[in-house]
Amino acid sequence: MAMAEPRKLRGHKATATCCIASRDRPGLVVTSGEDGCVCWFDLRCKDVQFTFDVGTEPVSSLCFKTGNEDILYASHGNEIKSFDVHMLSAGSWKPLESYSYNKDEVNQVVCNGRSSFLSSADDSGDVKIIDVGQKCLYKTLRAGHTSICSSVQFIPWRPWEVITGGLDAKLVLWDFSKGRSQKIIDFSSDNSGQCLNPAFVHSIAVPEMDMVDKLDKICAVARGDGIVDLINIESELSRKGASKGSSRNNVAKRVCLDYSVGGHKAAVSCVAFSQFQEKGRFLISGGNDKSVKIWDCVRCLDSDNNDNRDLLHLNIDLSKKVNWLCTNQSDSENLVVCDTTRVVKPPQSQPLFHLFLLLLLIATVSSSSPLDPKQFKALKILTTTKDPCSNHSSTTITCDDASPFRRILRPSPKFGPVAFSADAFGSKREPAKRCRSELLLRDEESQTLEPG
Repeated sequence: MAMAEPRKLRGHKATATCCIASRDRPGLVVTSGEDGCVCWFDLRCKDVQFTFDVGTEPVSSLCFKTGNEDILYASHGNEIKSFDVHMLSAGSWKPLESYSYNKDEVNQVVCNGRSSFLSSADDSGDVKIIDVGQKCLYKTLRAGHTSICSSVQFIPWRPWEVITGGLDAKLVLWDFSKGRSQKIIDFSSDNSGQCLNPAFVHSIAVPEMDMVDKLDKICAVARGDGIVDLINIESELSRKGASKGSSRNNVAKRVCLDYSVGGHKAAVSCVAFSQFQEKGRFLISGGNDKSVKIWDCVRCLDSDNNDNRDLLHLNIDLSKKVNWLCTNQSDSENLVVCDTTRVVKPPQSQPLFHLFLLLLLIATVSSSSPLDPKQFKALKILTTTKDPCSNHSSTTITCDDASPFRRILRPSPKFGPVAFSADAFGSKREPAKRCRSELLLRDEESQTLEPG
């Protein structure tokens, strides 16, 4: 089926670093950038809902407070700040709390399932556990990594444990109640990767509790040598001592998604389990080879699938390296990919200026009718092509007052709501009213310049 012409969203003035999707408000995507800003997007709208400054340093990571997505955590430099969405929408940028326990730049911040702890991984290799209720440092996890700690995740079925990955090519399982490591997996001796890059751990994904019955107690690891590993955490913990990445004893309990099964040809930058359709069925990975790969996770973990057939469900080729990605629960517009490109755009009545374009690639992933990768274009967002409320091949994109977030976002005093209809075959959209985002998003094509 032909897809409608993608639409473009602009947000940041510098490289986009992270994106997260709301679970409570489908269609809400929050992004961060090296410009020190955070942008809020309603994917049913044409432009950014609002933007606020966190600080002068790049914002490296974002996460919602579990169970209360009105609270947002953002890391920049060695600091973590929390914000109330209601205050932000009212124009107040003052943070609720600020934590400066990390000695070096924070690479990722995450919140545990009970909303009681934050965990932050930094460039020094340390991991800080912050007690949100008591507003104090709970534990420092150190001596697990000898280099930058790039990623951290809580383990939902082990409420006092976290898993971290670093640029020392190590994956470390911690008991943070005791402040010590339980297991260290070293990928540095693993020679199965195709590219010459070391097996640095760039990203970790852990399934949510409602995915565990389907996927088992695993984690996905994005590696610098182009491999995505699926590792059974319980099996690893049952073994004593440190594990080597390619040890014979570990092969049976691990799934290695490499170039031989259609994997990445350069470093893998991020991984995420799908929130759409059957939650957790797909694993999505993005890499420096300018591609996004959607893996059938159920097939990957099927012990009867000895020939490794049909593990790769869909490959999406882009024109730029992938920085980060996330998924949402929608049946369409359910994959969000951050990328960066410098564009020149001459708005009316303003001088020519340069913008870094936040690239949000929204793809509809279907198990029955995979999308043609040629239909994907970098720097754009694919509009939905199906109306979930009727049998017609059309959809309505509504801004502002019709937004599901209208309770927390102020309507524009200058322009009213705007509605668009998009034909399934990409016919021209006709706005019902002018949109307040008209200044930055116009119908004419933009010129693309290569960075540098």
